[in-house]
Amino acid sequence: MDNQLIYELVGFYRLMVSGYYHYQLQSYKYNGEIKTVDKLYYYNREKPNKKLVLFLNGGTRLNPGHNIEKIISELMSKKVDYDIATYINMTTHNLLCTKDICKTIRRLDYQEIDVVGLSVGTLIGSHVLHKLIRKGTPIRLKLICIDPIMNMYDSAIRTFTNNYIYRPDLLQHFPEAFFNARQLFHCGYSELFQMTNMDNYVAFLGRHYGLSTGKYKRLVRFQFDLPNCNVHLIHTLNDPVVIFEENRYQYKDVGRNKTCKVHNHYIADEISHCTMIQSNPELQMEFLTKCIGQ
Repeated sequence: MDNQLIYELVGFYRLMVSGYYHYQLQSYKYNGEIKTVDKLYYYNREKPNKKLVLFLNGGTRLNPGHNIEKIISELMSKKVDYDIATYINMTTHNLLCTKDICKTIRRLDYQEIDVVGLSVGTLIGSHVLHKLIRKGTPIRLKLICIDPIMNMYDSAIRTFTNNYIYRPDLLQHFPEAFFNARQLFHCGYSELFQMTNMDNYVAFLGRHYGLSTGKYKRLVRFQFDLPNCNVHLIHTLNDPVVIFEENRYQYKDVGRNKTCKVHNHYIADEISHCTMIQSNPELQMEFLTKCIGQ
């Protein structure tokens, strides 16, 4: 059997396993009290508290997400001594929220904030912390990344564009972006079928969100210029969406401007993309609580 076909079949199988866990998470509903303040959903808010753990979801829109709420539920079961919240913005593409997230954080009265990003949320978190640090902030900041992406544009082109069946961009990312945009702009279905590669996708974002190609490429590169900041990267080695070897290749370029202290954590046996909370919640909580506690 052809090596490329074997590679794609294995990748497609892993994508289906991760998709199954995502499907299972859709039935999860957080049963605790949620308080809405500004654009934050607070799952735990005790006054006065010195520390906030702020979650940023992946995908193409910053919603609470069943996976995040499941993670928060697991954290809350451990009697945490910090506030927990997610940033919510359903009115635009998530990459365009960095400035507003910064404004929201500046209005908060915390001594310490840990930003926890999932997938694309890790990119957003890195740019948010870069802006805050560059403009000066008294808040002690930390970034915790679950299945981080080093360079989404270049990685998608190098890893998926020439595949036939192993196409998480075509099967997941592009349709999600289309249906989110359709709710806002009522775009026609013909545009969905025009998104066959990253360049078509970026052009789609430009037409509807005004997101230029240059700005998109900048925002989907992880920002490591974070002086005096600890960055925890939790890698799933069998991630079918963010390929670990590709991430390691991109880090050689993206990590050149590194001014932060990077801590790498590796999960070897799980097939997961931001779904380990469903397949192995104990292991994910072990990694996450360790990072929050440091």
